Amino acid sequence: MNVADAVRAVVRDYPGGAEALAVRLGMPGAVLRSKINTRCTTHHLRLDEAVAISELTGDPRILRAFAAETGRIVLDAPCEADGEPSDMAVLELVAAVWAGHGELGGVIHRALADGVLTAVEYELIKEATANAQTRLASLLRRLAGMVEPVQPGVEA
Repeated sequence: MNVADAVRAVVRDYPGGAEALAVRLGMPGAVLRSKINTRCTTHHLRLDEAVAISELTGDPRILRAFAAETGRIVLDAPCEADGEPSDMAVLELVAAVWAGHGELGGVIHRALADGVLTAVEYELIKEATANAQTRLASLLRRLAGMVEPVQPGVEA
């Protein structure tokens, strides 16, 4: 899905459609409809408006389409409970990382077992890879919270 298609789909799928979303964006519905209409040459969706649409809808399709068009991927930010990082929390994250790599390996193994990689199998591999990367990012975030500041005159 390209970015223009993603924008139209996100706006169309919003409860109440363009009219309802336009109110939240502070613009008339007709203006929003014009901005997402690829045949309209007088109105164009600005980047900050695309970001606002993504934030208001909670829908990542515009971001994912932008990333795909530029050869990038988007990972969901790890959601961690606030509070002090603990040894047990880190150990749980390490176990989740190991499990994720096992899951990824299993998905790849099953996909390649018959010697043919289908589009559906490839999508499953992409999803398992993103899940593994998210777990790693979560572990790094937790470890970053445990880093002790360097004390002057104390060697690290």
